[in-house]
Amino acid sequence: MSSETSLPDLAGKRLDEALKILETQGLTPEVIFSMPERMKKQDKVRTPRVVRFVDNKLLCSYFLDSSPEKPS
Repeated sequence: MSSETSLPDLAGKRLDEALKILETQGLTPEVIFSMPERMKKQDKVRTPRVVRFVDNKLLCSYFLDSSPEKPS
């Protein structure tokens, strides 16, 4: 499987979901985070999500998950 093909399938997915998908394909990627250590420690507030998958490397960042605001 080409990493370019999987990019649309993995981008935006939670890290745990992406790892499960890749595991079913026999891949164990390197996981790289693009945020400072202090932000990674806020994992109860933020969710690790895939930014991109290239050359068997998952680039991840932490994002706030929230409900869309209601229009006023």
